[in-house]
Amino acid sequence: MLKIGKTILGEGPVKICVPVMAGNLEELKTLAAEAKASEPDLCEWRMDAYEDLSGDRLTEALQELRDILGTIPVIATFRTAAEGGLKAISDEYYIALSKRVISSGLCDALDVEAFSRPRAAGEIIPFAKEKGIPVIGSNHDFTSTPIKEGILSRLKAMKEAGADIPKGAYMPLGEKDVETVFEAGITFKRTNPDTPFILISMGEKGQKTRIRAEEVGSVLTFASAGVSSAPGQISVAEMRAKLN
Repeated sequence: MLKIGKTILGEGPVKICVPVMAGNLEELKTLAAEAKASEPDLCEWRMDAYEDLSGDRLTEALQELRDILGTIPVIATFRTAAEGGLKAISDEYYIALSKRVISSGLCDALDVEAFSRPRAAGEIIPFAKEKGIPVIGSNHDFTSTPIKEGILSRLKAMKEAGADIPKGAYMPLGEKDVETVFEAGITFKRTNPDTPFILISMGEKGQKTRIRAEEVGSVLTFASAGVSSAPGQISVAEMRAKLN
């Protein structure tokens, strides 16, 4: 189990997280309000969609999110282009931005691409732990799905890097890839019973892994309140109905 803000992952039903992908402050206000209205367990701010994270702009956006969302926990994420995000950035920028977010005291958890950016993760994760900020160590592949052993090794590597929650999200090329994700999740949960994790097969083919997240072993699933951040996301209302 892991507590992020007021939400405990790994206890009770699978929790629902809504992404907020806004380009500017006005859009952020609108989308954050829509996200709050959908009553998710957590929200993810996709910083890579935001046009200006320099100087006080970052703090301004985080404070706005905090004011609108109230007690709904915020996960801060910069998804890089290499892992399906909107912008390509250097390790140096990634590290500096992550430390600024952590130091702001305005987010409840941080997503770190711990598998593909081990050097950056080696600086960011210890810093987050010093500040008491949980880390989701993530790995995304929007082109294919690793074999079962590959998924397990990536989750294990992110756990060993210090991530509190390893996360893998992969694109299936067929039904077999979706079953591979189910099998990997079941195995990881059995061999790491005390480690909460998230495992997703993306796209329409993999949608069942979002809906049957508990079967996979995931403690968190992602759903949209209008704008999705990855292929295969469904609305919060539909997700809640299917989970129930």
